[in-house]
Amino acid sequence: MFATSPPLPRPTSSGNLAPVSLTVLNMAASVIIRGPRRSLQLFAASAFLAAGAEIIAIRGTRILRHHTRPQIAELPLTIPLGWYGFIAPAYGLAQAAVGDRGPTAVACVTALLATATDVANDPWGLASGFWEWRDGGPYMPDIVGSNGVAGIPVGNYAGWLIIAASAALLGEIGRPPGEIVAARRLRSPLLFLYLILGLAGIGWAGKERRWRLLAASITTVVGGGTAAWLKAQPIPS
Repeated sequence: MFATSPPLPRPTSSGNLAPVSLTVLNMAASVIIRGPRRSLQLFAASAFLAAGAEIIAIRGTRILRHHTRPQIAELPLTIPLGWYGFIAPAYGLAQAAVGDRGPTAVACVTALLATATDVANDPWGLASGFWEWRDGGPYMPDIVGSNGVAGIPVGNYAGWLIIAASAALLGEIGRPPGEIVAARRLRSPLLFLYLILGLAGIGWAGKERRWRLLAASITTVVGGGTAAWLKAQPIPS
C-alpha cells in the first residue's frame, strides 16, 4: 500500500493546460475528418474507457496515485481529456494508414501508436511527480517516484494497448467509407498532432542525458508516426 503521508510532489494544479489544449486541437481535426457526431463518439469511447480503467487502478487495485488537481475520487479531471488527446491522433493516423483493412487493423495500429507515446512520457511523468506507482516495475528502474518507489510496471503498457485498441474499435462502429479518404487528406496535420505528444518525454530524456530512453522514444514515436504517415499517402493511379 501507499505510505499514508507521501512527500508532496511538485505538480498540484500544474499540467492542466496541455490536456485541454490537446483536446481542443484534436477535436477540431476530428470534426473536419468525421463530423461532430462521430467525433463525439470517439471522444466518449476514449474518455469513458480511460476514466473507468484509471478508477480501477486508483481506487480498486490501488496501484496508481495521481497528484494533479483538481480531482474527483482521486481521479484528476483532466485525465479523460488527456487520454482522448493521445488516442485521437493515433486513431486518425491508423485510419489513414490501414483503414481500408478494417476495424481490427485500425485498432491494432492505434494501440501501438498511442502506447509508443507513453514509452516516452511515463518516465518523465514519474520523475516529475505527476503520478506514482505503488509497486514500481522493471521499465526505467532507476527513476524514483514521489513515494520512493522506482520503475514503471509492465501492466501500465498493457493497459495502454487495451484502452487504445478498445476506444478505436468503438470509434470504428458506423464508420462511413469516406472517412478514410478524409483522414488521408489530413495525414500531415495528424502526424503533427501525434508527434507533439512525445515532446515532453523526448525533451526530458535529452535534458537528463538518458540516451537510451531518448533513442527508444524517438524510434517509437517519430519512427512509428512517420511510418503511418508514409503508409497513409494515396497510391498514385
